[in-house]
Amino acid sequence: MDTFCEQLVKRAPTTKENIKKALILFLALFLGGIIFLLASYYLGYIFGFLFGGVIFFLGFYLMGMYDYEYEYIVTNGEIDIDKIIAKRKRKRILSVSAKSFTAFKKLLDSDKLSDQVMSIDVSDGIDVNKYYAEFKLKDQRQIALIFSPDEKTLGSLNHYISRTIRS
Repeated sequence: MDTFCEQLVKRAPTTKENIKKALILFLALFLGGIIFLLASYYLGYIFGFLFGGVIFFLGFYLMGMYDYEYEYIVTNGEIDIDKIIAKRKRKRILSVSAKSFTAFKKLLDSDKLSDQVMSIDVSDGIDVNKYYAEFKLKDQRQIALIFSPDEKTLGSLNHYISRTIRS
């Protein structure tokens, strides 16, 4: 039987990202206003609106680059994770088989990750429902995947994860 499940996880923005977005908004408003005034004075109001509007648009476009979400797609035990940036651009992060997991468990606050393992955090940013999966890539690098699957995605993965690894 073929299994297919997809889940969209919106990443909660961090404080650092919110500060960057506020700074971009302030700069866009300030520069857009200055350019509007200068272009209006020297070239006319039409060019002032045009150049000021371009600066405003660029500011809002750059702010959108900090809004992203992850899409988990589970197809017959193969999990594909894509990063969707501002609902405009999609980037594949990884594709791995659940059969290759060497560890799989719910991540608790007390759990600490090893420094020798490269971690990829594609969770929702909230510490409530995070899971941890560890596996090796073809070049023998150890990877720790931290993600936030829902019940349907977990059910699709559990059929393919070894029983000795599940906890």
